[in-house]
Amino acid sequence: MSSSESSPAELEFPQSPSAKEIRSDHAAALAWLKTTIATLYVAERTSASHGKPPTLTRNAYLGLYSTVHEYTEATKTARASPNTNDLYQYLWEQIKFHCSVVRARLHAAEISPGVDDARQTVESYLSEWHRFTLLAGLVSNLLRSLDRTWIKRLIDEQKKDIHLIRDLHNLVWKNEILQTGVDHTEAEKIVSVVATLREQNEEDDKALVDKFTKSLEAIGVRPVVKADDGSST
Repeated sequence: MSSSESSPAELEFPQSPSAKEIRSDHAAALAWLKTTIATLYVAERTSASHGKPPTLTRNAYLGLYSTVHEYTEATKTARASPNTNDLYQYLWEQIKFHCSVVRARLHAAEISPGVDDARQTVESYLSEWHRFTLLAGLVSNLLRSLDRTWIKRLIDEQKKDIHLIRDLHNLVWKNEILQTGVDHTEAEKIVSVVATLREQNEEDDKALVDKFTKSLEAIGVRPVVKADDGSST
């Protein structure tokens, strides 16, 4: 195995605070969590491996998992900051910033109406989406206590703008990457590219279009494709 093909280095974090330290100093615990969570998203953006999310050492995984658990237990009912809501809002900000970087990466490629460019556009989108779903899965596992002890309770109480961690990732992707709800959307641009592929009637292109359509449906977006007569379907 060449050096370029070798597995990426496992992430290691600074020593996590003890349960006693977390209970006595919420601000310091939150600062540690912010730094660690940001490291996860940076690691994904800079990784050359597209087939799996960032890998953590056992100590790093357990340290983050247990710190989230202790912090949410200690602050889940606290009204004053720092509290569990601060952790949730920071996670939202990190996902949003991460998606803004991905959007810029997708926009960096110059798009022309040719079939090859259409394929490249869709393949690039799907590659980024695949990486994102892997990252979302890792983060939701690591922050499982946030889902179980705080988010789920507020959802049951029908609080607005509270989402399970996987759903939050999907929501931010839809808003930041596809930019649904604004006048000119990334979704419209990609759909026009997909229309180019549909016209080719090639089996490989059909499979690519189907994969793209399923990726949109996974986040609750129904692609609108213009028919030959100009109507929408």
